Amino acid sequence: MNPFSINSPVIQFLSKVADMIILNILTLILSIPIVTFGAATTALHYAVDKVFTEEGTLLKNYFHAFVTNFKQSTVYWVLLALTFTFSSLVLLFTDAATFGNIPRILCMACLVICAFVFVWVFPLQAFFKNSVLSILRSAVICGLSWPVRTILMAALNLIPLIILMEIDGGLFLKLTPLWLGIWFSGCNCLCRWLLVVPMKQLRSNVTEAEEAAAKEETETDTP
Repeated sequence: MNPFSINSPVIQFLSKVADMIILNILTLILSIPIVTFGAATTALHYAVDKVFTEEGTLLKNYFHAFVTNFKQSTVYWVLLALTFTFSSLVLLFTDAATFGNIPRILCMACLVICAFVFVWVFPLQAFFKNSVLSILRSAVICGLSWPVRTILMAALNLIPLIILMEIDGGLFLKLTPLWLGIWFSGCNCLCRWLLVVPMKQLRSNVTEAEEAAAKEETETDTP
């Protein structure tokens, strides 16, 4: 096979890399207002999945998910951001000698919960339709049901922050082309791989619930 044929593995791989770069840049641009970060993240999850399943067009998929999920995704993001900021400030500006350990332990627990919910709530919003409270509850349940996958996804998402705050700010700046070019969409690809089994099971559960509801409704309507 000609390696430069449009259907060759090389060209297909490069095409997907190009798609990831476009999605990465688009997500960063749409996240600039900060409040839109949640919707941009949800749209990224949706669009990355469609790239690999080869459904629809790149920009149409992204903007469809961004607009459709904007309200609920923004609610999740605001709640997570406020909880994360408050807990971080408490940890930074209080000491155990004055306030005791309980407030600090509670804040650390809140930060862990935020990280767990963050990696689940946006993909759940991207692929399942439900109320805000139901999606949040499902995110917590999923985080507890698949702890290893959750920890790995949280660690992947926190790498830039860890490098910036704990390792070397200079290194973070040197890696700016990586962050701007492909990091977030690439991280999303890895998370998508970790989400394959859970999402398959969740879709199966939803299908079974819908079939059971339809069957019950049919039996109710039957005289």
